[in-house]
Amino acid sequence: MARPVLHDAVTLNHFGSVDRLDVLRGRHAHLDEPRWAEEVKCEIENGVNIRNPQCQRVLDQDWLGEPFEILPKDQKAFLFIWIGLNEGRRPPEQHRGEAESIFLAEAHGGKFLTDDNGAHDFASKRPNLGIARVIDSVDVLREAVEMEDITAELASEIATQMEDADRSLRPLHRGNISPSYFR
Repeated sequence: MARPVLHDAVTLNHFGSVDRLDVLRGRHAHLDEPRWAEEVKCEIENGVNIRNPQCQRVLDQDWLGEPFEILPKDQKAFLFIWIGLNEGRRPPEQHRGEAESIFLAEAHGGKFLTDDNGAHDFASKRPNLGIARVIDSVDVLREAVEMEDITAELASEIATQMEDADRSLRPLHRGNISPSYFR
């Protein structure tokens, strides 16, 4: 069983903004589904416009498969995650896509991929995920280098292009994206 990776809209847009969704496809298309949540797809659909061409690039990715919805029987468990991600606010108003992705990653024994720092920190503290099963763009690029899909130089270039496209890598990576950071 190849456990799934649940992709957050932030990270999909990072790779889409530099037209390198092929890196995600190469690392994750062979894994089991789900690969994205229904709300993540909705967020990306809502972002489609002339200033956000990466959103359409993401929607054109058939390897993502059908987005998963939270089943009625799972609504209560999902809601607790969503409230927690919103620091206890009821009703929660933000981060639904991240909450759905966290729920699905836990439910399917997979990983959660996000560059949203708050969601990353929250998910990393969940007993059913933990730091080993919560990853970000830099982790994906490092794995691609390790698997010899790309070079460390190309990983550094992709990360730099993301930042140049006004996409924010997690704070711990900012300013540390030279090729040696990916080896």
